Amino acid sequence: MPDIQEGMIRKRTRVLVLGGGFAGVYAAQHLEKAIGRRDDVEVALVSKENYFVFQPMLPEVISGSIGLTDTVSPLRRLLSRTEIHVREIESIDLERKVVTTSADCAACRSTPCLSRTSPTRCSYVAG
Repeated sequence: MPDIQEGMIRKRTRVLVLGGGFAGVYAAQHLEKAIGRRDDVEVALVSKENYFVFQPMLPEVISGSIGLTDTVSPLRRLLSRTEIHVREIESIDLERKVVTTSADCAACRSTPCLSRTSPTRCSYVAG
């Protein structure tokens, strides 16, 4: 959504990270650090789960040396400046830079959501 500053309209850059696994979480963390306190860039992550599992520690869980909760972290705790959307990705249109996901009423009120395209879908634009 454009910002209005001193009579000028400034378009914000939107980065949409797809997936909450290692690549997605670490990409979003890197972007948060690179962006710093800038307000002209927004980062959103779409994941079907609201948590991140540190899979290299799963053998320790099986052996009983640590608990399962020691390997799971909420995405919102790991990515404090990234907007998290918990839903499944249905389609990606690279030409139009649009991602369609399953819908959630709360998410349709958030900034990255373009429009509710049906009762079960929501579209996001990156760019």
